This record gives sequence, C-alpha cells and structure tokens, in this order.
Amino acid sequence: MSTPGSRRYGNTDRILWSTYNEHRHAALIRLESSDDNARRLTMGSYLSGLDEKEKEKQNENEKNEEKENVPVHEPGGASSYELFYDLWFVANLNTFTTVHEITDKDTLFSFMGYILLLWTTWFLTTIFDVRFGVDGTLQRITRGAHLAVMVGFAEAGSTFDPNAQAQPVFQAMSLFLMVSRFTLGLQYGIFLLRNHERLESKKPLALSVIIHSVFSIAYFGVAFYTTQNPRDNVFTFWYYASVAELIIHTVHAVLSSTLTFRGTHISERLNLLTLIILGEGVIIIAKNVTVLVENTWIKDSKTNWSPALVGIIASAVALAYIIFQLYFDWMHEDGGKGRIAHYLWVLLHLPFHITLVLLVEGGNQFIVWRRAIEAIDSASDTLSNAAKGFQGSAVNTSQIVGALKIPVMKLLHSYEPENETETWSQVYEAFDDMSEIPDEFWGSYLELSRANPMKQRWLDDLSKVVSAVFNGISDSFDIHETVGDVLTPSEVDYAGTSFEIVATGQAEQQGNDFDIRSTEAEAYVATSMKFRLVFVYAFICAGIVLMLLHTLHLLSQKQKWTPFNNFRVAFGFMLSIGLGLVSLVALSVSQITKYLMTPWQLPIITICYFTCLILTHLPQPRDLSIIQKMGKWLQLPNERQTKAPHTLV
Repeated sequence: MSTPGSRRYGNTDRILWSTYNEHRHAALIRLESSDDNARRLTMGSYLSGLDEKEKEKQNENEKNEEKENVPVHEPGGASSYELFYDLWFVANLNTFTTVHEITDKDTLFSFMGYILLLWTTWFLTTIFDVRFGVDGTLQRITRGAHLAVMVGFAEAGSTFDPNAQAQPVFQAMSLFLMVSRFTLGLQYGIFLLRNHERLESKKPLALSVIIHSVFSIAYFGVAFYTTQNPRDNVFTFWYYASVAELIIHTVHAVLSSTLTFRGTHISERLNLLTLIILGEGVIIIAKNVTVLVENTWIKDSKTNWSPALVGIIASAVALAYIIFQLYFDWMHEDGGKGRIAHYLWVLLHLPFHITLVLLVEGGNQFIVWRRAIEAIDSASDTLSNAAKGFQGSAVNTSQIVGALKIPVMKLLHSYEPENETETWSQVYEAFDDMSEIPDEFWGSYLELSRANPMKQRWLDDLSKVVSAVFNGISDSFDIHETVGDVLTPSEVDYAGTSFEIVATGQAEQQGNDFDIRSTEAEAYVATSMKFRLVFVYAFICAGIVLMLLHTLHLLSQKQKWTPFNNFRVAFGFMLSIGLGLVSLVALSVSQITKYLMTPWQLPIITICYFTCLILTHLPQPRDLSIIQKMGKWLQLPNERQTKAPHTLV
C-alpha cells in the first residue's frame, strides 16, 4: 500500500488509509476506556511507535517528491510578463507586414524568413517560461534582455531585404539572435544552479545550456562574417539554424522528463499567438477599409461602393471569424492526445502560423484590388467616352487632345502616382507629341493599319497617358509592380468583361474611339500582372491553412471517431487541396487576367471554409439504414447470394 505522500498514491490507497485510520482511532478509544493500566501502556507505546514510523515515511516521501518535482512555473496559466512579451511579437509582426510589400518571389521568401526567425525566437523563449518561468530579480533582468531582442527585430524588420542588404542591420540582426540564445542559456544555467540539490537528473538542463551556447557562438560568428562578405547569402544560415533549433529542442523535450512540454501551458500560449495573428488580419481589414474610404467618398462624394465590393469585405470579415471558430472549436487545452502527437501538434504551429499570416495578408488584398478594378473601369469609360463623337473630316487634333487631356488631369489629381514628378513629365511630353499630329490623320484613321508610323506614334503616346492613369490608381491602392509576362490585348480573352470591345471582330468599334479602349485593355493586362503573385500565394496558403487545421484537429482528438467524423475530415482535406489547385489558373496569363476581373476570389475561399464549419456543427446521423441499403444494393448479384451483406460504413 502506498503512503499518502508517495507518487503512486491513488483512490484504492486512499480508501485503505481511511479504513486504517478509523480502526486506529477506535483502538485508541477502547484503550482510553480500558481499566488495565499495563495493557494501556503497551498499546499506547505500540500506537505511538506507529505514529512516529508513519511520520518518518511521510516526510521521506515528501522529500523524494520535492526532489523529483522541482517547483516550476507559477500556477494560473500565462503570466503578465508572457502576455507583455506577446505584445512585442504582434508589434513586430504588424510593423513588418506594413512596411514590406510582397511583389515577387524574393520578397515572398524574405517575408517568410523573417516570420520564421521571429516565431522561433518567440518559441524558444516561451518554452522556458512555461516550464521554469518564475518571478525574481535575475529573471526580470533576463526578460529585459529578451525585450531588447524584440526591439532589435523591429530595427531589422524595417530594412529586412536580402536582395538589398543594409550591412549594419544584418550584422545587428545576428548579434540580437546571439543575445537571445545567450540569455536563454544563462536562464537555464541559473535554474540549474539554484535547484541542483533537488534535481534528480541535471544532464538535460546542462545540455540545454550547451545547445543555446553553441548556437549563440554560431550567430556571433555569422555577424562578423557578414562584414567580410557583405553580399554572401549568409542570412540563409539563420533560417537553417532556426529550424535546427526547433527540432533539437523538441526532440530533447521528448526524451527528457525534466524538459517535457506535458503539464505546461504551452498550448495556451500557442492559442494566444493564433489569436494575435487573427487580430493582425482584422487590423489589415480595417486598414483596407480606410484606404477604400480615402479613395472613394473623400475624393468623390458621388461614388458608392458596389454590391460586389461590399460582398468581398463581408467575406474577409467572415473568413477571419470562421478560422477563429474552426481553430478553437477543434483544439483541446493540452494539445495532442498522445506524447508524440502533442509534440507534432506544437511543431505544426510554425507552418500554420506562417501560412496564416500570408493568408490574412494576401487574402485581404482582394478588397483593395476589387476597388482598384472598379476605379480602372470608371477611368476607362471616362477616357473612352471623351473621344467619342469626333468622327468625320471636321475632327482636328486640338479637339481630340483637349477632350482627352481634361479627364486625364482630373484622374491624375485624384489618384496621385508615387513618382509624381516623373509621371507628370511623361504625360505632358505625350500630350505635346500628340498635338503635332496633322488634322488629316483623323479622317483616315480607320483605314490605317497599326504599322502606320503616324498611327503607331498616336498609340504610343496614348499608351503612356493611359498607363500613367492606371499606375496612379494602382499606387493609390498600394498595388505595386511585380515580375510577370505581359500579353497584348489581342491575346487575352475579354468575353464577358468590361473590355469585351477588344475581342476579335470588333475592330470597327475600337476605331470609333481611336483605339483608346484597346490601349486601356493593354494597360489593364500590365496592371493585373501586379496582382498575380498575391492571387497565387493567397490560394496556396488558404489550402495549407485549411489542411493544417484539420491535421491539428486529428492530433488533438480525444475519442475514437465515427465514420461521419472521418468523412468530414476527408472532405476538408479535399477542399484544401482544391483551394491550392486554384492557383494553377495563374499559369495562363489570359485566364488569370480574366478571373481577376471578377469579384469571386475571396468569396470562394470563404465559402470553402464555411462549408467545413457547417460540417463541424452538423449533428451525427442517428439512422444509417439508408446508407446500409445503398451498400446492399451496390453489391453484385453473386455477392448477394454467396456473401453476407456489408455496409459502406
């Protein structure tokens, strides 16, 4: 029978000890009422001896338990310091996503790399706090060092561009990573020295000190290597080292009972971080709505939001809310159900959080893209209508240029381009060149081919003017240039779009506005290529996030699942794969251009997530007789006669 202070003390032992104490108490009462003094002395000595032995065993067990279980984190979940530390994480994340625009593959990978470094530093600091974080003077000093590291991330994040390395910043980044790992090694060392007498096994903590010290020295070496080789890709060492640290410390925690994550509030910390990232998505939605207001009602009080734009905003808000529900409905307090599942559950939060950041960053850009498309359509109609009605021999150059110049100037004042001086110079130069076109040119415009020098001159000048307007609209909505192939209008299918006039067989209609509409279409193709990368990574990340949500759900499930549960998860995996495959549309410039003219990008993502949410809350079907009958009906005639019927579930 185990004593009350021992680790194996359970319900059965509790009952036995209770029974023993009752009998002992009854014996003492009988002894007190006994008249036999000799018997009283004998039994009293015996029971007193039992008391002393019992106390000795209990004290010994308490000492052993104290030695085996060193007091670690203060009870009550995340401390106020941990929550304060999270504020620095979200501040760095918000600053970085605001400053850095994803315009090509290089900026996309650097974006992911920065989030990897930030997340890894946060995670390594957090796993110490959840296991050994207690308040004290030394602990507050080391925590101050961790906050200083977060300030270093803010400094490096503003100019974090591997393709245009600011050498002092990159060197400082390595030094801040070195300080972070050195501080963690110091914290583990302090804890080991303070509790070495009560620790049964000191090797795990000593090994943690060594691991952090090794990586601290490595980061220190990289900091000075960058000064000698300023253009080397040494920053990739940070990425490999961060992933290696995650794997090493997680495996170390799996193999060590002292450093285990089990019994800590690591799952609560990861849940809070997920909530922070979703909050970042809400901030982006609010910023985009502000951009819409600045570029609609403030500039033109008569302009209203279209139903499509309102629907996209509603889809963005709904998507953030649905992801919140799916994550917290599917997660359990202690993460994974088993030992290995728990650690996988923890590690999978790294790709989950990186892709979630990209999803909320890229997906919400569809809001401003839709408004930009509407502004481009409105500008196209304005410019095209300006040149209509001037057909015939009476048309002269000053009329055409004057009719075109007024709306162009108004649009450029409303949507100011980034390179304002250069843009205005090009526009004025184009109008001056147009003014030199002879009046006889317009009467024979329809008969001239595009190879005609004068017509080519007009189209080149017109392209400069229209591109300036479209670029001004793009700059106003923070849609920047990306690397991509640009097709001519004749190579793109515009059927069913606002640029349908460019389609084959409508050449006469194009000539009626002196090819303004076709030039606008060409400029639009170039503008749409700026958003192609956003479209690709938004849909890929939407599929990965949905897949990881289901994977985390699988790892954290507690009970055996029914066939209906398995169906829901399988259906969710298929939806996530389908979302990722939508990005293949971008392989065809013609198809992606046509698809980006529609308002259905973000609503499609939201509908898929909403379908998973509905399936999650559908009640379990009680009667499966219909499915069973279908299973019998699908059997072959020979099987019905020779085999027992089987169902599909």
